[in-house]
Amino acid sequence: MNSFTNCDISFVGVIMGLFASHTGSVKLFASHKTDVVAFLVSSGANVNKQNSWGETPLHLAVRNNYEDVVKVLLNSKENNNLQVNQQNNTGQSALYYACYCGQINIVELLLQQNGTDVNAVAENGWTVLHVACQYGQTNIVELLLQQNGIDANKVNLKGDTPLHLAVRN
Repeated sequence: MNSFTNCDISFVGVIMGLFASHTGSVKLFASHKTDVVAFLVSSGANVNKQNSWGETPLHLAVRNNYEDVVKVLLNSKENNNLQVNQQNNTGQSALYYACYCGQINIVELLLQQNGTDVNAVAENGWTVLHVACQYGQTNIVELLLQQNGIDANKVNLKGDTPLHLAVRN
């Protein structure tokens, strides 16, 4: 079987549920099915391929709350060099998305991965702790504060720490 690494079908597009054509986009309804994703991954699809916004399949699975797809991607990490900390064009990682969306199960999955960076900084100077505090994700804040090396005093571009954001919200 041929590898999907050079295939015209974008793996990112499959995860998003869109198949790009010359005339626009066609919905691929099975995109969030884990068996489809597992097949693509096992066939050598580039799990780190980015769309025009810099989102990887992991970003998109998290954004769409496809927890089972996240698991498939994370389970393929060693075989496919999945970059868990890959940031989009504005510096947001998959963990950032999960914290923003309040997806504690996905946050837990991502934190279980070796090398997950809890102090990665987005363009606005925010860490995942900033975003969890800003949006009132109390359970996620508690979980993040338990992580070794978390910088709870990191200042964003406006001079705010996560605590400043939590107090305001």
